Amino acid sequence: MKIRTLVLVLLLAVAVALPGISSAQTHDTWYGTWKLDPSQSTCNPAPCGPMQLQTIKLEPSKDGMKQTTDTAGKDGQNSRAEVKAKFDGKDYPVPGAVGAYTYAFQRIDEHTYERVTKKDGQIVATVRSVVSEDGKTRSQTTMGKNSQGESVAVATFVFTRQ
Repeated sequence: MKIRTLVLVLLLAVAVALPGISSAQTHDTWYGTWKLDPSQSTCNPAPCGPMQLQTIKLEPSKDGMKQTTDTAGKDGQNSRAEVKAKFDGKDYPVPGAVGAYTYAFQRIDEHTYERVTKKDGQIVATVRSVVSEDGKTRSQTTMGKNSQGESVAVATFVFTRQ
């Protein structure tokens, strides 16, 4: 009788613990739909390039995430780029991007991840995305290189959760 009770208690404990373990990956706060807030965004040098509106949808996928970026340019040109990637630092192609772009993602914590952007195999930017503690805003700081080859902040884009 005691062994049977012990087995039942252990099975119950495992049943309670498993959903928490399997859903832990989906607690990352960056998942959702984010809309660019141009009034809070800055570029160096100003102004911030050709984009007028940008919406980024981040959703969990098997072992990683799917990022869909819709951009409306000031020139009337619209674009969509989608990438499915794991947080493993490996390069993933970005279908829909102009040129041979790849993204490599690395999870820092539940509020932060980094993306290395490459074009034709060369690093062109490193992007750090951080979600605020209240989960309402996401800042995306893009680091590039200046003419001396030093890393500099090129832009900080601020997005609001939709």
